[in-house]
Formats: sequence, structure tokens, C-alpha cells
Amino acid sequence: MRKMYENEKLEEEIYEIIDNKYDFEEITQLHTSYEYYYYLSYLRENLFVWYPFKDNASLLEIGGGYGALTRLFCRKVDEVVSIEDSYKKADMISKRCHADNLEVVVNDFSEIEQTPKKFDYIIVSDLFEYAREFYESSNPFKDYLTYLKGFLKDDGVILLAISNRFGLKYFAGFKEEHVNEYFTGVDDFPKKSVRTFTKGELENIIESAEFSDYKFFYPYPDHVFPEVINTDKFINKISYERKPTIVKARANFFRENKVNQSLASEDIAQYFANSFLVEIRNDTSSRQSDNYDYVKINNERKQRYRTITYIYSDNNDTRVVKYPLNEFSKQHLLRMHEGSKNSFGKIKFLENTFDDYYFSYPYIEHESFEKTLIKTIINHDKDGFFELLEEYFDVLFYGSFKKDDYCTPEFLDIFGVKSDKCFRCHDITNLDVIFSNLFIINDEFVSIDYEWLFDFSVPLEYIFYRVIHHHHVSNPLFRDFITLDEIFEHFDLDTDNFDLFKEWEKHFLNYAISHMKKPKTRITAKKSVNKLDNVDAINKGYQAFKKENEILNKRVEEQEKLINTYKYSTSWKITKPLRKIGQIMKNK
Repeated sequence: MRKMYENEKLEEEIYEIIDNKYDFEEITQLHTSYEYYYYLSYLRENLFVWYPFKDNASLLEIGGGYGALTRLFCRKVDEVVSIEDSYKKADMISKRCHADNLEVVVNDFSEIEQTPKKFDYIIVSDLFEYAREFYESSNPFKDYLTYLKGFLKDDGVILLAISNRFGLKYFAGFKEEHVNEYFTGVDDFPKKSVRTFTKGELENIIESAEFSDYKFFYPYPDHVFPEVINTDKFINKISYERKPTIVKARANFFRENKVNQSLASEDIAQYFANSFLVEIRNDTSSRQSDNYDYVKINNERKQRYRTITYIYSDNNDTRVVKYPLNEFSKQHLLRMHEGSKNSFGKIKFLENTFDDYYFSYPYIEHESFEKTLIKTIINHDKDGFFELLEEYFDVLFYGSFKKDDYCTPEFLDIFGVKSDKCFRCHDITNLDVIFSNLFIINDEFVSIDYEWLFDFSVPLEYIFYRVIHHHHVSNPLFRDFITLDEIFEHFDLDTDNFDLFKEWEKHFLNYAISHMKKPKTRITAKKSVNKLDNVDAINKGYQAFKKENEILNKRVEEQEKLINTYKYSTSWKITKPLRKIGQIMKNK
């Protein structure tokens, strides 16, 4: 079975890369196409890197493709069996993973009986939508799930990852990737063999296959390159507000991050999530994933800063837990814990614990400072907005002092550009005092996240700039309401420093984030879409004009035919002298 976005040439190229053991990250920098990212980027692992697979587990992967996820499964569980229907793909999976706990089997996806054992986990990612093509049945989706159930242990789990045909991105201007057409999924795939489902449709399929226990997770921006894994508990409380950055060509009908906030405010974001990851359980016993309410994967950072953040509930006790994705990032969390024993301006750090691996603190039910600010934006209350911002400004700059020698070697190592301008500073720095990380508790500002703590001075004017800039870029509501210049002028801060601050921010991002080029993307802007509407109207007018002319031309042809009939007839020739005499008499 060949998927629409696969082709022989691309498969040969991927095979050569894997066979020659080329560095995947280097390759994705040289070949910045979405397809190369899809098959080779380690960011694909974000879909399952956070999942709590149990100890000593066995796992069956249906449709390993080119092994983008298989390698992760080999690290996570004791035994992996990957099924592929292509010898070449099977060879690629084996060469890519070279793991002793992996068996790759070449077989049809509907005939896997030669692997008769039962498994703790069955993974079905980017395959279930093609069930009509490989499973003969009047109801292939329900019957294929039932078929897979026979390979599960009594307490086993199917993890099903699939696009939502009502995903907001398809309304916003993304083509349905399985058929490369606009709105085909929204229109329920007329005359197509491939099919994805709405949340309700998928629930009906799962229940008709006699699974009574399941949990929906919502990967954002989608299940291919997820950054966040949300759940029903938080999808409308913590809405995804970033624009997707790893995308294929698209139109831009509207800003889906802004619309997603509106959907969340109406408690319906779950029905328009771009993708689903469904944990389908063979029994009703409790699992560790029951306690996971929200997950954020910071995997685009450099190795030493890669972490996963959970909102974790257990017996009515909800905590935020961060854990490192490698041994290097463990030191990053330890520095957070040690640095949080201080204050920054008048902003306190939330008390936390570090148990040699996990960093955690209590989840705060209060409204974040960001949400308080957004209320003033929604109400078009600029005075209230500035009143709140002045509170923030005061606690940020509280106890600060002027300094022009802050460009120490430590500073330049991270921020790159030397300056002798005088700015206000503190002895220590918390770079991450964005509004979503702040809460007002008992009339005090409290910071819940402080990954970028430094034991040296960084100008507060720059920190204020980067916070405002962050919200300006990430939140359309903020951007539509006010400009950076207007805010800086309100606080009598020099906007001429923006170029310097941009340079510092660029160097900081290079310090913290992996140097990854994103796939080149062609985006048709909204105004261009409007022009297309105009072109369509012009085309309709032209077609009407053309039709009108066709009718006119037909009439002319009929008249010419009639004239020629007369002109070349014998009677017309005989009566010609009489017509001339008649014309002379008429003129007299």
C-alpha cells in the first residue's frame, strides 16, 4: 500500500540516507522539504516520547513506515514487533533502528496471524484511515479494530493516532493531506477510499468494536509534529495559541490560533482539534496515563535544555512535574531549583521540590496574569490594561539599579552583542517572566516557571521588551489591541533600543534552541485568497459574456446562412434587375 505522499524517487532517497547512516539532522537542514522532515526528523517522536509505557512491555507496531517512531519504541519497551507490507520499508526500519529487541515482519496489515502472540501495546499511527484499502469488510474500520483486539493482552492498549476530519486547520486553509485537496475531509471524503473521522464518529467506531474504556488525547498542532498533548480536562482551559511552523503549502483563510481561543471559550475546542491520539483499553483497570492532564514537550531546544512538563493529578492533588529528556537537561532542572530560592524584583518564585530527577511544584488554580490582561483586551479597556501592566512593571523593576557594565563574558556568551548603554538591572535574572507564568496570590506576583535563571545581570528593559514581544507574536488578541511602540512610550522607554534587543533575543534563541531550519512553506495569504475570489468573480463574468456571445454568434451564423440561401438561388439572380429598378424609384 502506497500512501499519496509517497513516491518511488523519495523512497530511494530515504533508503540511501538510512543505508549510508547519514546524520538525519544534517539532512533535514540540506533538504528543507516537509517530506524529509516527516520521514527523518526526531521531532516525530514527540507523539509518544511522553507516554508512560509500563515496564517489561511488548509492543506491536502496525505500519512502521520508514521507522520514524520505531526507534523510540525500541528505547521505551522490552520487545517490539513492527509490521510492514513492503520489503524495502522493512529493511529501512531494521537499518535505522539496529536494535536487539526489534523484529520486523513483512506482511499484509490484515494478515498478521504469523505473529500469534499477544501484546501489551498496539500502535496504529497514520494507517487506520486506509483500512478500506487493506481490510475487506462491509465495515472495515470497526472490524479492523475488532481484529486487532485479538492480538492484545487482557490489559492491553491500542494507541491510535489519526487526523480529525473536522480539524480546525482544514477550515483555516490546509489541504487534507491524504488526498491533497481543500475541504475533502470536511465534506466526508466523497468517492475516496481513505477516510478520517470526527470525535463522535471515532467514538462510535471504538464502541462498536466492543471497547468500553478509552481516553482521548489531543496533540497540538497535530499528531505529526506535536508540541503539546492536551486532554478533555484542560483543552478548553489551556488553549493552544501558537502558529504551526512545520507545515506544507497552505492557504491562510483565517488565524486558527485566534479561532482556537474562541472555541476554547465556548468549551468546544476538543471537537476541532487537528488530531486525536486515542488510548483504547482492553479492560477498565486504572493506568498511569489516567493522571496525565496536559503535557508540553520542549524537544526543539538544544540537548541540555530538553524537558517534558506534565500537569499531573493524583488523589485530588494536582502538580506540575518537569523531567529531563536526557542526563544533560537534568542539570538544567537542578539549576532551576537552586536559583528559585531567591526573588527577582518583587516577583517571588513558587516553592518547588527536586528529587534528583523530577522538578515539581503545585498546580495553581488561580487565573494567570495573562488571562486577567486578556479580559481587559476583550473588553477594549485600555485604561484597565495599562493599570495592570503598570503593576507588572513596578514589581519587575522594584529594587533595580542602573548599570552599564553588564556585558560580562557570561552575558556575551548568551546574548552575543556588547553594549555600553545604561540600563536598569538586578544582580540575578529571570528571563522568563511572561504573563502566562505569573499569578497574583495574596497581592503578590508569583512566578511558576523559571527555566532561564541566570546569576548575572541582564537589562530589565530588554526583559520587558521580550515579554511584550512574546505576547505580541503568540497572541493575535494582544497584537490587534496594542503596539509595542505604544507600550514603551507609555512607560517612557526608548524604542530606539529595539534593534539591540532583537539582536540579544536572536543570540539567546541560538543559545537555547537547536539550529533547525524548518521546511520551506508556500503560504497563500488572506489578501491573496480575496484576490482569488475576485478572479473567480471575473471568470464568472467572462463565462457569462462568452455564453452571451455564443448565442449572438449563433444568430449571426443563422442570418448568414439565410442570406446565402437567397443570394445563390436562381430566383434571386433573375429578380436582380427588378430590385435595382425598385431602388431607383424609391430614391426618387
